[in-house]
Amino acid sequence: MTHNELLDLFFSRSHENLLHQQLLDEQNFVVPVEDVKNYMVAVTGISMTEFFNYLDNHPVVEDYTSKDITQCGSLKACTDDLCEILLKAGHDGLTNMEIGKSEVYAQYLRVPKKETWSRCGSRQGKTAQQLGLAFSSGRRWHLSVYGYVYAYSLLSKRQQHQFLSRALLRNPFYAEILMRIRFEEVDLASLMRGLSPASKGGRSASVLRMLQLCLDEMDAEGIKWYDLHVPKYNAKRKELHDVVVSGTKDALDDYVVNEDFFQGGVPLYSVKAACGYFVEHEVPQQDGWLDLSAKGVRANSKDYFIVRAKGDSMLPKIKDGDLCLFKWYRGESLYNQIVLTQCRDYDEEYESSYTIKKFHYDGYEAGKRTVSLQPLNKEHYQNIVLSEDDGCDYKTIGLFVQVL
Repeated sequence: MTHNELLDLFFSRSHENLLHQQLLDEQNFVVPVEDVKNYMVAVTGISMTEFFNYLDNHPVVEDYTSKDITQCGSLKACTDDLCEILLKAGHDGLTNMEIGKSEVYAQYLRVPKKETWSRCGSRQGKTAQQLGLAFSSGRRWHLSVYGYVYAYSLLSKRQQHQFLSRALLRNPFYAEILMRIRFEEVDLASLMRGLSPASKGGRSASVLRMLQLCLDEMDAEGIKWYDLHVPKYNAKRKELHDVVVSGTKDALDDYVVNEDFFQGGVPLYSVKAACGYFVEHEVPQQDGWLDLSAKGVRANSKDYFIVRAKGDSMLPKIKDGDLCLFKWYRGESLYNQIVLTQCRDYDEEYESSYTIKKFHYDGYEAGKRTVSLQPLNKEHYQNIVLSEDDGCDYKTIGLFVQVL
């Protein structure tokens, strides 16, 4: 199944809805745990970039209401804890009152009185539904098929967070925030429609807790995002004010860029400048010199150089904006190496004939050896195929060492 087919299935919810109907209709229905687990793992294997690309072409059309705006005190409360009590409840599920009354939630109730039970259960159930772990039928909550698998025994902690972050993108409220935050500052208060200023301030911590799942994933993939204004309510002054959550740091923020050469410094180049060395046969103008010793990296200006990556064709290994350490190429074997190459073909991602790709020998065709420059993100990028006829029309500049 292709990534697009998986995304169609995931966003339509047809896979889980069919199984949920069987759960309700068949008393002895057994959840196909291993199949569901494999499906979840496949979903977590799709990058956030691909999810955003999918939403660009298939925007969430339904409008959101206040019920889509999370009101939950703890991520654990609506994941581990709720899965535990719904799993014990079995086929019949639980009402809001029964969920809130559970001993599991006693720790979250400041005033453990009867009037708080239903409210607590409602909050946990709605949030778990947003995360794909629960579904409702009538007035009762049931553990979703993902919840059966999601009891933290079959998925790793990392996979659990990856799944939650992707499930949130099916919620129209979070989808709007995360689609917009890639390009502009977002004021959460303006998006919390239908809530009073006090409620906006009260829910902001819950919303940010859920968003952080996605922001962490975006950060891990090098997706650039901008300032997020989180509303905080001042009860004494009866007013909202914004708290700004900073965006992803530039990779260079962890280094001091020196304009002048120093002993042990490693040169930082643009891709075009680095490749220009082989075109003009002279040392290109560097953007600066970096000291890598504090990071435990042993390198020198004679053998190594640094290039900032562009685009997502080498995900998950190399992300957009990464600082990549390369070793100048001096005739070593290129078999299955990631290389910085100048080639005849134009690479749209780099907007030039310079590219970072994996070098692969394809074999011989008509007595001539052919090679290809391969992206790691094969779902969205094609190989650049070269042959001996290209002759000097492609040159290897450097061998990839590591992301800094």
